[in-house]
Amino acid sequence: MKNRLKTKTKLKTIEEGTEEETSSGLAKMVVIALVVVFLGLFSQGILAENTVPDVTKTGGNNMSATTTKTGNIRVVENHINNTNNHDQDQEDHSSSSSQPSDADASSSSTASSSTSFSIYFDYLREAQTQWIETLLYKDYGQEAFEKIFLDDDSLSSSSSKNKAFLKLKSFRSVSDNYQEAKDDMSTLRLRRKLKIKLLQHDLFQNATFVWVTGGHSAAAGHGNLYNESYTAFLERDLRQVLESSLGLPLEVRNFAMGGSGSGPELGLCVEQIYGRDVDLLSWDFGMTDVYSPVRLLLYAIRGNLLPNHPPIFALYAEGEHRVDLLKEFENMSASAFYLPDETRKKQLHGIPEVNLDNFGDMKDLPPMINSFKCPEGIEKGDLGCDDAKYSKGLCDNRAGKASWHPGFKMHALDGHTIALFVVQELMHAAEELAVQLDGYDSEGTTKETTAAAVKMEPIDLLNSLVAEEQKDFETFQNADLPELAYHVHEWHKCSKKFSEEEKELEKECASDADFESLVKTFSKGPGLCHTARLPSESRYKGYLVNDITKVGGPVPVGKETYATGVPMDENNMEYDGKLKLVFRPDQRKSDCPVTVSPDYKDFFYGHQKDDWAKIVVPNEAEKVAYEYKASEFQGLIGIAFLTCPWNRCPQGFVGTKRDFDQSKFEITVNGVAVTSLMLFHDLGTYFLKSSDGFQFKYREGSEDYEIAIRILEEGSHVEVSSFILY
Repeated sequence: MKNRLKTKTKLKTIEEGTEEETSSGLAKMVVIALVVVFLGLFSQGILAENTVPDVTKTGGNNMSATTTKTGNIRVVENHINNTNNHDQDQEDHSSSSSQPSDADASSSSTASSSTSFSIYFDYLREAQTQWIETLLYKDYGQEAFEKIFLDDDSLSSSSSKNKAFLKLKSFRSVSDNYQEAKDDMSTLRLRRKLKIKLLQHDLFQNATFVWVTGGHSAAAGHGNLYNESYTAFLERDLRQVLESSLGLPLEVRNFAMGGSGSGPELGLCVEQIYGRDVDLLSWDFGMTDVYSPVRLLLYAIRGNLLPNHPPIFALYAEGEHRVDLLKEFENMSASAFYLPDETRKKQLHGIPEVNLDNFGDMKDLPPMINSFKCPEGIEKGDLGCDDAKYSKGLCDNRAGKASWHPGFKMHALDGHTIALFVVQELMHAAEELAVQLDGYDSEGTTKETTAAAVKMEPIDLLNSLVAEEQKDFETFQNADLPELAYHVHEWHKCSKKFSEEEKELEKECASDADFESLVKTFSKGPGLCHTARLPSESRYKGYLVNDITKVGGPVPVGKETYATGVPMDENNMEYDGKLKLVFRPDQRKSDCPVTVSPDYKDFFYGHQKDDWAKIVVPNEAEKVAYEYKASEFQGLIGIAFLTCPWNRCPQGFVGTKRDFDQSKFEITVNGVAVTSLMLFHDLGTYFLKSSDGFQFKYREGSEDYEIAIRILEEGSHVEVSSFILY
């Protein structure tokens, strides 16, 4: 890692009591051994040796097997001294196995720790100082950095010890937006989650901190290189702070997709697209979810069902009552944050403006504010801002340089904003652990009120925190859904945006009794998606194609190691009665040597020449990866047809309810004929209904579903983005 910190080792270890000089080397070794054994027994209260699992066998830290030790102080020390760890190329994508959930990683009673958690705080504070002073001051200059990222009174209100806590222009908990909120529950739950992560890392060395970005084309970084997206800046920031200070492994996934809303398909498919091990999940669909706030609600609720119950971080979310919805989501015992529009305005106000009076001096400004703001606006204007919006010198003819896509400087600002917030919250979590386990805060002040908590072992505190989180999740599961959750049906049936003809076509709906049960299932029930979407974890890990050797990640065109499927070419397609994984070659036309925009709208393809084109859901790899139990599912089958950009569908394309009602194609599930399609809100996602209702019985023995589509119109074909099982 190029910006490896040389943090001073100031360890308060149990070995401080063994530094007294002895006249004999052998005597010193005996004394050290006795002290270590005695204190180890004292801290554990047992007469047995407890060692941390070998980190080289967990896929966690990249260290020698000889570094296993009771407690994680030595692990941190070795990590800091090992300058070869985590020098990661921008194109790499981790294909390690999913990390254990919060509950799974707290179950062992054999782990032990001699860590003083104030040391974690010290490391984080020093790493934050190094990061800000060596990188952010260089990119922005100290004065501009403070005007852009810090509130005016931040420095005067910071901790006196190296100004550890900064008052940021950053995210707000949704609780902050309501005067009646007695406690900031989102922040309390976030810090609890971060304390769990730090304790897991200290006790087991098998924890990985996972951030996932969900969003549309601007979030994906279109117009820029892949490593110029705000997710890439966030990753570099967090890697510099977390890995170098604590040795905490990090995985950051930019899984934003151009031209996509957060629902219904993405919301229903959160687990297969974003992964099971997500710790923090972002929502950046403000531009594509216009007039559809219900999508955000579905996305947040399904996200909270993931094993680690990730808090939601919403960008560009104000308007359309989205913050009100997030508050309702929080009231279900979840956690949500948003970046206020007013905060963004204050950040942009702090950027120095290029004008005719200072134009000659602007060339000397630091790189991230040079030609960033002109009189016409951010990244606009004839004084150089428009020309400097996108980087030059590498793949300059790349697609996506649209007026509504931000350039790399705006991405940098967003990435640093997120990173500063996350680091600050980690520092708060580390300080709370120091108070709870060591009895003093980051200033070294003894907290008498924590005397009882100090007697707790780290493993006991971890189990307690996980139990609290699980209790919150049980409350969430039992909570009533917000009223808007039921508007899925009302909008599809009654919205004035549908023409009278379309209303007539949409009239076959669930009964009122069925409908309430269906909405609850779609919101909180178990679900599994067989999705062709990219990026997605199920494709990168080979689950979709039932071959876990076909793994990979976002890479330059032509360098893929995951299964890409076959190119779309009707003249050379094999019509074999299967719904095939297909990609469009024109979406992968790039000779750029680095990754640019690896989000693709691949699909499952069936043609009239296939007669019945079939697919089985789930396959064996999916059953194992997602711990599938057929008895837990309701047998509800959904199909997300690929939608046509600007409603301009290619010739021969079928895939709407109107096409189905006009008998252009037909569908069966395990041989049972589908009689109607129920539109699930919008954007081409339908649930299937037979003459017996919405539920289909799985096949005995294999416990799966065979879905078959037959195109009845000569020369036509169908394109399916995802098959959805609930």
